[in-house]
Amino acid sequence: MKGKNILKLSVCLVFFSFYSLSALDEMNMKSSGPPATVIDDAAVSLDKFIENRKAFSERPFPENMEFKKEVLQPYINSLETRKEKELEIKRCNRLFKIKKYLLRLFAVNPYTGELIMADGKEIRGCVSMANENIICVRPRDAKKSLSCKWEDFGIEQYIRFFTFYAEQRLSASGGEVSEENSVEFAAEDYLLLALLCDRLGHYEKAYEYAKKTLKICPSYKNEIREMFFSYN
Repeated sequence: MKGKNILKLSVCLVFFSFYSLSALDEMNMKSSGPPATVIDDAAVSLDKFIENRKAFSERPFPENMEFKKEVLQPYINSLETRKEKELEIKRCNRLFKIKKYLLRLFAVNPYTGELIMADGKEIRGCVSMANENIICVRPRDAKKSLSCKWEDFGIEQYIRFFTFYAEQRLSASGGEVSEENSVEFAAEDYLLLALLCDRLGHYEKAYEYAKKTLKICPSYKNEIREMFFSYN
């Protein structure tokens, strides 16, 4: 039943375009130059992927999962070509929705299982409540919840959050959402996770989840190429 509830979140995945090129167009921006080179993603090794992603290691990662324009726009402005800017805007617009997306998922079907804190501490329990500022965790057999900030959780826990919901989507059958849509929603979960891992510099994990997105939903091929396998 929980799987069906999670799928009822008709996540149309609306992407908010808070990042723009308009201000940049008024400046003496460099010519966009030739189109980005699209590398055959099926042939890219992990080592090659990591080597290329290191060029993005200076991108800012805001605290508390707040991907706000004022934090990320300066980095976008610093990129040399229009193509680079356009691709980074697409990544930012996806990352922007992660917190609200997880909040909706927690509300419909609270995460239950092991929770790994950024300091390595593990808690077995569930997410009892969450909002823009905190995630409340109720340890198993405890009467009270612990109040945690979003940054109190490391990438390992965000991996658990996204895989928890993606696996539910893939295992759900029937209901109001078709199997095809269930797979697409799960692919979106893995794509968001790949982008988050990439942003945090966990390139091996980014590679793993980008590949997983393609495996379960080949129709994402062009988008995966744009996000991870196109280089200027």
